[in-house]
Amino acid sequence: MTAEPRRFTLELSRLRMHGIDFGGDGAPALALHGHFGCARNFARLAADLQPDWRIIALDQRGHGSTDTPEGVTRGDYVADLAEAIEQLALAPLPLIGHSLGGCNAYAFAAAHPARVTALVVEDIGARIPFKPHIGLDWPSRWPDLAALVAFIDEHAAYARRMLLDSAYELPDGGWGFRFDPRWMKRSRDALTGDWTELWTATDCPALVVRGTRSPVLPADEARRMVELRRSTVLHELDAGHIPHDDRPEEFAQIVRQFLVVRAPLVSPIARRARKDSRVATPRVTLASMSDAVRDLAHDHAEINRRVVALATSLEALTREPGTISAETLAPQLVDLRETLFLHFAREEEGLFPFVAETAPDLADQANEMALAHDAICGTLARMVHLALAGNAIQQLAPLFQRFETAYAAHARSEAALLHALDARLDSAHRTRLADLVHGL
Repeated sequence: MTAEPRRFTLELSRLRMHGIDFGGDGAPALALHGHFGCARNFARLAADLQPDWRIIALDQRGHGSTDTPEGVTRGDYVADLAEAIEQLALAPLPLIGHSLGGCNAYAFAAAHPARVTALVVEDIGARIPFKPHIGLDWPSRWPDLAALVAFIDEHAAYARRMLLDSAYELPDGGWGFRFDPRWMKRSRDALTGDWTELWTATDCPALVVRGTRSPVLPADEARRMVELRRSTVLHELDAGHIPHDDRPEEFAQIVRQFLVVRAPLVSPIARRARKDSRVATPRVTLASMSDAVRDLAHDHAEINRRVVALATSLEALTREPGTISAETLAPQLVDLRETLFLHFAREEEGLFPFVAETAPDLADQANEMALAHDAICGTLARMVHLALAGNAIQQLAPLFQRFETAYAAHARSEAALLHALDARLDSAHRTRLADLVHGL
């Protein structure tokens, strides 16, 4: 059964933002539309990804029912997203962005890497050339919906569904669009440029989807994006600039497979195992952290990459016909074990005693994390043993699910602890924590 969408409003510091929570109990993912679009553009994708994924889509500034302020820069869009994601209390999570939304997604990830677990960038490059403007000579009003639809079919049929989502009935009975073409021109001008530095600033798993008939993302630019950035894959569809409309089933299937395999730490398996995933929890913002706290968060980022790589390898091998020895994964498992055990040692011998001494109100949270270490280490040790003993790869799958669930919960708890701790540390405490952590 498809969940019921719910509209919501967020009061941000510079504007009032609207959006749609398409509902469900799945893992949350945030969707960002392109120019001339709105949150409704993702209704079909949201339905196709349920029940495993819960899509929340925003009307970005100047679009849909959200206010139209003066600013049109990347910084303006990113600041809106930072406030919205904080109010929604959903981070860390994957971002799905079409065109403008794709650029804004990777720009946000560059500014707030700890809040983004994966990127889906739909038909937009890192180098965005100037494109002729559309809409400036369009009427501001049509007598009825039929006249507006006929106009779209004549002048912008490739974006029919997207534009219809932005159409609305005017108070006088006519019809128009929920955007100002003059403002769109300014925003599109601001989008033009080379954003390679933002694109390559992070290395969370990323999927680039290109429409082979699109004039917006050339094939060579799409390949360049993959070559420049780690953990990035490219998928091309026989589509125009809006693959999620032109090929909705294929697009949804690609996105689903990517998120489950390449972003397992927020996969439905892990989310279903912890029912409190929608409870607001403090998040880590790396840019504000002391060196020691940053290093602990960086440890988890490195571990996350190893878990993602292991999940990808395990998924691929379990699909192979016949019986395959788990020994193939032994090097990855041993590497993950050594990295994880060192990180846990830093926590148990450095972070946790420091918390007990300087922030006793957080001690219970640290103790719960310490207890979780045993379950995580025990499951990982069992996987290493099975792999080194040459057992069948299929025997690892249930153990990995158990490990992923426990580690995802631990990572979330540590993010909350580090955020709370960082907010109260003075310079002396930062130095002491650095000595404890860096000495291990």
